[in-house]
Amino acid sequence: MGLDDDYNAIYNIFVSCHGADETLINEGAEKTRKAISAVREASLSSENESLEEIQTPMLKFLFLEFYLGKILTQKMSMDQRLSSLRAAKGSFATFWRVLSLAGDEYRRCKASRNLLSK
Repeated sequence: MGLDDDYNAIYNIFVSCHGADETLINEGAEKTRKAISAVREASLSSENESLEEIQTPMLKFLFLEFYLGKILTQKMSMDQRLSSLRAAKGSFATFWRVLSLAGDEYRRCKASRNLLSK
């Protein structure tokens, strides 16, 4: 299975995880963690790379941290709930950091374009 297939499987779990059984939640979390590691190992993007430099087909992989956070919030087992919520918070923070960097870059590009058009 390639990264695209893994992404599609993770996305399907993500959209159906609300109220899903614990087995599907655990499977989704594990698949998502593995995909995040695979994306990092494949160096599909890096933090010092601008948003414009990331190839369009690779943009979807930026959402994996968000998907993992959402999937982890669905764990209802009380013995795993607190650790799952902490891990979800970490995933959401990572995703937010990516969005913030992209937003900062977008604002810089827009400001540069405005200056050049004057």
